[in-house]
This record gives sequence, structure tokens and C-alpha cells, in this order.
Amino acid sequence: MKIIFRIFILTFLCSCNDSVQKNKPEESLTPSGKLIQTNEETSLKIYDFDTLLTNGYHLRFDVYEKSNEKSLAQSLTLMKGETTIQKLNETSYPSLSKNLGYIGADFKNHFLFVQSYGSGNPNLFQLIEKRTGNEIVEGTFVDVDEKQEVFLYIKDEHSDHVKTFLYDLRNGNERRLKEFENKECSGAITSIRNCIEIVTADENEVVVEWKNQNEKRRETYNR
Repeated sequence: MKIIFRIFILTFLCSCNDSVQKNKPEESLTPSGKLIQTNEETSLKIYDFDTLLTNGYHLRFDVYEKSNEKSLAQSLTLMKGETTIQKLNETSYPSLSKNLGYIGADFKNHFLFVQSYGSGNPNLFQLIEKRTGNEIVEGTFVDVDEKQEVFLYIKDEHSDHVKTFLYDLRNGNERRLKEFENKECSGAITSIRNCIEIVTADENEVVVEWKNQNEKRRETYNR
């Protein structure tokens, strides 16, 4: 009886040890240094923002030791399944997830990759092609209609030549909205990004509105 009991205990302990080993995140070397977390399931759970994209794509979050440095870094990498497409951004660890980046909008073949810094600072973005990881356009994010795949953005916000654009992914058209560029917003932060938005969008047209405390203006653009 004692022999049977001992065999049972040994079998139980071995089983528990195998389970722990299977659930332990793997460690491996990457071009950037020693990877601390590589387990896909773990990576998806610990990031502060949604990392899933449509059509089988996602962002992988990694934390690793920098090569030849005594510091940690973190990164987001565009993936399709287990295939690596492109590393999108890297920052020191720990730093805020919104500084590293997050999905601002998920389109059919592209997505907006956004970085936020708070305190009234602009949200920077890159329009990324999912298939290649290539950056199509970048600037200051303003507004988006995800379903209709159109968004507003600004270039050169902190210069004397601010430019406002409406980007339409359905037809690949980028339209400069010069009619809004001389407008001012109310309040301490007088950036056009604080008072312009997409009001409506459908298959045929997009309506953009600018307004402050005293006046407003609407423009309709055919697609």
C-alpha cells in the first residue's frame, strides 16, 4: 500500500512540474537583445491596449534587455499569425503604453498606429499597411470614421505652415482642406485639431465641420 501511495505522489509532482514548464514564457535572442517575454498569450494579456487587428493581424508586445546595455526596452511588432512583418516602435521600459503606441483605427488593409503624450500634446500617428508594415503617411491625428475608412490629420502643426488633410482609404485620395487652415479655435490651445471633426460620412460624401464659440463652417466633399 505504501509503495502505491509513493508512486502516486511522484506521478503527481512530475505532472505539476511539466505543467509549470509548459506555461513558462520562453526566452530567446532577438536582434535588439535578450527577449524577456515571448509567449504570445502572455504578451496579448499584459499590454494596456487592444492588440488585435482584422484579417489575422496583431501587435506583439515584447520586453527585453538591450544588447550591451544594462537597461530594458519594450517594443510593438506587427505580426500575421506567427510571421513577423515589422517592428513599429521601441521605447525604454517601463514607459507608458500610450507612448509606445496603440491601434487608433483598424481598416481593411491598413491601420492607424498612434502615440499619445497627454497634457494637451498632439496625438501622433502613422498610417500602416498591414501586408508590408510600410508607413504610408504620418502626422497629427484629428478624427476618424473607421467604418467609412476616412480620417482627418494635420501636418507641420508647430510651424507657420499648418496643413489639414482628409485621407480617404477607399479611393486612396488625400485632399488638402485649405478652407479650414486660417481658422482659429477658442481656448488656450489654439490648434485647428481641437475644433474640426468629421460630422458624417457615407459611400458618396464626407462632411467636415469646424466651429468655435462664435461661428462654424461645414464643407461637403465627394468621394
